[in-house]
Amino acid sequence: MLYQQRVSKGVDALAQKVIPHLPGAMGWAARVVPDRLQQLTLACSLNYALREAIAAGELDFFCDKLLNICVKDIGVQFSVRYCKHKLVVAEAQAEPDLRFSASSYDLLLIATQKLDPDMLFFQRRLEMNGDTELGLGIKNLLASIELNTQLPPRIAAAVQQIAGYVARYR
Repeated sequence: MLYQQRVSKGVDALAQKVIPHLPGAMGWAARVVPDRLQQLTLACSLNYALREAIAAGELDFFCDKLLNICVKDIGVQFSVRYCKHKLVVAEAQAEPDLRFSASSYDLLLIATQKLDPDMLFFQRRLEMNGDTELGLGIKNLLASIELNTQLPPRIAAAVQQIAGYVARYR
């Protein structure tokens, strides 16, 4: 067996053991890392990844709307608002315009376009409550974003590889 094949088998075996435990580790990290630091990091990441869509005005439909996102398996909730050409992340607010709820795995697979949000919605793995038009706009925005072109190549490759392992081993 070639060295590369052995390494690939080893990585697959490791991924198969680690992937099921990621939500627990992320949940622990979410409890330890201060909320404000999490929110700032997420806001910077979202604004960076969506910078072209923001510049093109593709998020204008989201202006002054409030989206709550609940990541069920790690117990994290937060709000996202688009205001003055940037996304702002804060603590989950009461009575948002729209509420998304899904597992961390499903959100990763949606973001990397390995799973269709409509399919997850009909399987009840993605819950959307609130403004249907806003939900449709956000879903269409997610479907149109190519993370591979929006992120630095090494980060994009790593995210895609992790999503591939999640799709196989979760």
